[in-house]
Amino acid sequence: MKLKRLLSGVTAAIMALSSVAIASFTSVSASELADNAPYQWTGKWLRGDGGITEDDPSGLIDAGTSKGGLKVENWGSGWQLRISGFSLEGIKNPTIEVEISDGGIFQVFNEVPRKEGEGTEPDVNFGVGKTGESVLIPENYRNETAFLLATQDGLGTITKISIYDDPNPPVQPIAFESITYNFTVTSGGNTTVTFTDGTDKASIDVKDSGDYTLKRELSKPQSLVSQLGFIEVPAGASVKLTVKTIVVNDKYTFEVNKELESGSYSNALPHMYDGSSPKTPVIYQCADAYISGSSKGISLMPGTPPQGGNTDSSSSQSPNKPTGTTYDGFLGFSSGQYAYDHREPSKKNVTYGGPIGENGGTYTLGLNLKDIDMWSGNAGDASGIVTMYVDILGYAEAIGASTVQKDAQGNDVQLTDGSEAAAMALARKAGLNITNLSILADGEVFYQYKDSEIMFGDVEGNGNMRIDIYNEWNESGDGGAEGYEAPDIFKSNRLLFKASNKVEVKFTLTYNDPNAKKPTAKPTTTPTTNKVDAAKKAAEAKVKNAKIKNLTVKSKAKKKISVSWKKVSKVNGYQVQVAKKKDFKGKNIILKKFTKKAKLTVKSSKIKSKKAYFVRVRAYATYKNAKNKATKVYGKFSAKKKVKVK
Repeated sequence: MKLKRLLSGVTAAIMALSSVAIASFTSVSASELADNAPYQWTGKWLRGDGGITEDDPSGLIDAGTSKGGLKVENWGSGWQLRISGFSLEGIKNPTIEVEISDGGIFQVFNEVPRKEGEGTEPDVNFGVGKTGESVLIPENYRNETAFLLATQDGLGTITKISIYDDPNPPVQPIAFESITYNFTVTSGGNTTVTFTDGTDKASIDVKDSGDYTLKRELSKPQSLVSQLGFIEVPAGASVKLTVKTIVVNDKYTFEVNKELESGSYSNALPHMYDGSSPKTPVIYQCADAYISGSSKGISLMPGTPPQGGNTDSSSSQSPNKPTGTTYDGFLGFSSGQYAYDHREPSKKNVTYGGPIGENGGTYTLGLNLKDIDMWSGNAGDASGIVTMYVDILGYAEAIGASTVQKDAQGNDVQLTDGSEAAAMALARKAGLNITNLSILADGEVFYQYKDSEIMFGDVEGNGNMRIDIYNEWNESGDGGAEGYEAPDIFKSNRLLFKASNKVEVKFTLTYNDPNAKKPTAKPTTTPTTNKVDAAKKAAEAKVKNAKIKNLTVKSKAKKKISVSWKKVSKVNGYQVQVAKKKDFKGKNIILKKFTKKAKLTVKSSKIKSKKAYFVRVRAYATYKNAKNKATKVYGKFSAKKKVKVK
């Protein structure tokens, strides 16, 4: 059985995570809390095979320095760090924050005497997190005198540990204690069906049809589980069934309507192994709780999910938006070796074929090669494709499909796990679909996509709706998204693409507002629309020639970058971007900061000492859109400046 083989290969690596109670999720803390923590250790520790060498058998690469008497020592033959020398007395919300490199995930445990002899070992996992994230210590463990830290799968180097009082601790999930499955057998049967998570099991004898109820008790409460359960049957038997509902802790009932079939990959409820099920932030929802998923696992959270989150059992509310509105389309394109490179949204006027109507239609967006940037004076034909996409500017925000929202304090809140699969699920939930996608070279169709090969959504978290035609670095290049089939034929032939004059993309956009009672006729242009258009053009005029001059970038202190430039008249403010690489692509951009002054000091836990970063700046102007909300339009970026942080 495919899933069973998969489970056996990965369960051992994360069983400590999935078989113990985890009392809280992680939250990103303010960097100043960690910087001013009463207890802190700074050093370098690498777990497991990478840390234990002939030259350093302890695995503790750098003993580091401590603050407040915090003691850090190697533990469990180099597989954990033991931290002690602290007191949580008087700390209302004791929180542990860890900095860890290379995308590693840390785990925080209490310790108990080892079952097989002297020393201690991990027991209850309080939480997991990536660098800069924090874990809240549960109330019933705040009299402990030591905790154990480990890295998941031996990845990443721990460089900093801070213990402090968090005034805004993360919301704690509800621990799973039992899961009851209400299901109907549809075929096969006359056998024993077992629901299990690989550790805890419950079985029931079933016939070839009928309704059944089975309750699976967990051996100990778990606030983060690897999965909601899969089915097993004896050798030679088979069964197909539909799980109608699950009831968690005899209290929370969730509609599931999921078909499971033994002996196939489709024999499980959402789980963290299949790479797709937990990627929607909300898996199931009921009146007073919801089940959410991520690459770390699955949790039961109290209350209702953030507005705009994707759910399987209830529709999200889309905002009140003007009908008949049009949106600018932008065709991004980079040919082989970036000979032609057109990815700057401020140059949207180069794209022809728009605007895009909110309520749908068939469109052809194109670029004349003579109008876009070339790495050399004459790049000749556009040969091959590195990246190609369509951005419909502001459209995701308008229909309620944004993957990022602002909270009451104005901070960005990520509504998905950041994957394109989750962004596409959110867009579809909002009522959008993209079909009939094709690429044209000099007016001739080069590739016609199957609808199952089309990827779209607010993948950048900026409120734009992207149709991701091809990108070497993400899911439109390698596949792996639920409900999405990587365009293998196109991938193998994309280097044969060749255009001498123009490149075009043709597609059909369909939008059906899930909350609309009936279609709304497209209104004629009103004075309000004219006013918005005029304000937008005025803002664009302000930034059209807004060049950033005399850009200076320095680092005078740890984790700080000071940026200044010559003030630009008439603009409303500036955006400063910091990246790990000079190409400023995707996740290489680690910070985007806004300021109204012609200078800014950037401080963040994402900025590491002794590391080099790249900085660029652009001006922006604002206008009020049809919703009377301030909207930014941007000028060109400045030249990139490199700086090494102290």
